[in-house]
Amino acid sequence: MSGTIAGGTISFDEIPVDWRVPGTYTEIRPDRRNRGLYPYPARTLIIAPRLAAGTGVLGRALRLTRVEDAVAWGGEGGIAAEMAELFLANNRTGDVSLFLVADPAGARASCTITLTGTPTANGTLVTNIGGRRIAIAVNAAETVTVIAARLVAAITALFGRQAAQVTAANAAGVLTLTARHFGTVGNAIPVIVAPEPEIPVPPGLTAVATAMTGGTLEADIAPAISAIATEWWTDLVLPQISTAYATTLATELERRWNAMVRLDAHVWGMAVGTFSALSTLGNARNSRFMTELGVNAPANTPWAWAAALAGRATLFLLNDPARQLRGIPLVGIQAPLSVNRFIDTERDLLLRDGMSTWLATDDGQVVLERVITQNQRTTLGVEDTAWLDVMTVKTLSRIRYDWWAYMTSTWPRAKLADDNAAAAEFDPEIATPRRLHNSWAARCTLYERLGWIQQASESAAESFFVRDVTDRNRVNARLRVRILGNLMTLAGVLEFSQ
Repeated sequence: MSGTIAGGTISFDEIPVDWRVPGTYTEIRPDRRNRGLYPYPARTLIIAPRLAAGTGVLGRALRLTRVEDAVAWGGEGGIAAEMAELFLANNRTGDVSLFLVADPAGARASCTITLTGTPTANGTLVTNIGGRRIAIAVNAAETVTVIAARLVAAITALFGRQAAQVTAANAAGVLTLTARHFGTVGNAIPVIVAPEPEIPVPPGLTAVATAMTGGTLEADIAPAISAIATEWWTDLVLPQISTAYATTLATELERRWNAMVRLDAHVWGMAVGTFSALSTLGNARNSRFMTELGVNAPANTPWAWAAALAGRATLFLLNDPARQLRGIPLVGIQAPLSVNRFIDTERDLLLRDGMSTWLATDDGQVVLERVITQNQRTTLGVEDTAWLDVMTVKTLSRIRYDWWAYMTSTWPRAKLADDNAAAAEFDPEIATPRRLHNSWAARCTLYERLGWIQQASESAAESFFVRDVTDRNRVNARLRVRILGNLMTLAGVLEFSQ
């Protein structure tokens, strides 16, 4: 419906143009042409296996606001509870949900802590199990059976959000720790005796821990990927990213990024290994929508690192997607011992192999150094840094979403005409290539003011909009932007004279 007035046309949505009943009729509608940035609906999904004791429904996203809910849904001492705890510790305001999948039908991982000798003095035995610090008193002349029983009791006494990820049993001073979850995830639970150099094992007593091993099969994440195939989730967090997971995820993330799908998502994870192992692992991956921190001999589980990273990244990148994450601490994560940290040349090489890096402060706090994607090569195998930093992906996602929201809100029922059409001169509701180009230029100015892009006027000038020669209901456009950089390196020469 439209009404013609001198000098132009007014379009109505509610008032018929041929209405004859007297009265004053006024439509109320917003003018969105000069609207600011559209809010970006960041949503994080934590995908984790559920223990048998968990009460959460499998195969459905459960909105998460309290760690206690994750404990109940995923099971006490389970992966879901710890991931929820670390994510919320690093991001209290994010929109996050938990998607539970079934444990695999494999074997549980296990390890032993063998106590031998007789303590000759009172002391304290400290053990780290998956990031949980367990300290027990040791008395002189006690038998290893008594000491081991006390350690088992301390492990068993942990409950709620602090519950250990293992169960413990004692046989004459040999503790057997068994993962609560089935599958290979249990192999990644760190078990460290005397993790604090200032508190050694009491004299006369020897404590030796083996690595967790024996877990087989992985939880099937296909139900989660299938369930969210048509849903908007901007960030995904997994307890582990194996080779099989990485291949499945990379394919799905490319599909979601496609212009015809537009369900942008990014995966956050952590990989454990030596420099050589991490270099090999990272070099074998090439996704611009996946980020992994590389860590050697961690005290926390991989899923704790992944959840903390995701929490921090989603918080700060939502505030400003173009700003680097350097120097941001990961709450609740313990830095590995200094002997297990990577030196600068190793970190530089890891950054060339798709692995993100971190640093440790003097007090053992972990802070992010450079957070990158795992994209390293074009589809033809040529080395490429276009998608290196995660800020590039996140900024472009924000721009694409805002442009879509702006166009959908501003021109939802627009007609289309050529720039020189007479109708366009009188009716502002008619879209033309020039008007759309002007809209893009205005949005670029907004993005520049936000610090996302630079040289907005030049970018707008290099963009163009043209009506399709075959489909006259379609406009083809090239949208140019220049992403703002970040101060990563300051190189200088300090010259002196005498």
